[in-house]
Amino acid sequence: MKVGWSLVFGFMVALVIAAPGCRPVCPCGEKVKPATYSGPVIDAHAHLLFGDEEKALNVDVPASPAELIRRMDAAGIAQAVVMCIAPAGDPAGTAEHNDRIVEAARLHPRLIPMGSVHPADGAAAISELDRLAKQEVRALKLHPNTQGFDVSDPAVLTVVREAGLRNMIVLFDGYSPFDANQPGKLIKLAMEAPGTRIVIAHVGGPRFVELATLIHVLRSYAWYRNNLWVDLSFTAEQFGASPLGPTLAWAIGQVGADRVLFGSDFPIGDPDKALRAVRALGLDASTLRAVLHDNARDLFLAGRTAPSPH
Repeated sequence: MKVGWSLVFGFMVALVIAAPGCRPVCPCGEKVKPATYSGPVIDAHAHLLFGDEEKALNVDVPASPAELIRRMDAAGIAQAVVMCIAPAGDPAGTAEHNDRIVEAARLHPRLIPMGSVHPADGAAAISELDRLAKQEVRALKLHPNTQGFDVSDPAVLTVVREAGLRNMIVLFDGYSPFDANQPGKLIKLAMEAPGTRIVIAHVGGPRFVELATLIHVLRSYAWYRNNLWVDLSFTAEQFGASPLGPTLAWAIGQVGADRVLFGSDFPIGDPDKALRAVRALGLDASTLRAVLHDNARDLFLAGRTAPSPH
């Protein structure tokens, strides 16, 4: 159903200037410490690299399965979604990347595999989706910056729709310093592929207010299929303790607690620091439970048995 963008943007000014959420305040004026959540945690955004590429994302931290699990243990994280990024024009290389992710998850059952394809690979990308689906890989990572594509490219819409037909979730890197229109493009993509569940990583990064506002407005329309989620990777660790921390807590409320995922962005981010940052936002216990566990469980683990954290 086509809806004029004026309807979506008509509410934006009022929403953007709305007061950020804050922690509860008692009658005496002191902040009230909210109840917390102490159950299992799922990290919905972690990278794995192999061989000579292990330190490509962080010169100090190898993005190996062993290092990730060590840091998960230190942070008290039960499971993590692990991902790779497919190269362009190299279907064989893409398959190799995906096979390593699948093998890592087989060897370490606490890891949940997320594959990748490159939209420019056309029919080869769709064939790889079929191969991944046969291996019970239920999610796909696409990265406009690293993979060098524009979100509005028709080839991207094709891959996203085809992924949805295979019941696969698509996670997009959610921030580009090179494309000021990317938040709107991601929203439009979700509208054009209503049958595909899409996760926008980093809540849009430094533009999290804009993205949260757009999603909040979308959720008011009867025709919206509620097919968008966001993850807090990088952004919570980066901004949680800053003056923008209360605004990030407000943004979570705008998106909806049922559509927000915890993520560390390992090895760029640290699982323990990322988790502490989210806990410090002052969210109530039910919101924390949804963000730290239930939403990722429902999205990535339906039908799977959760392994013991140790």
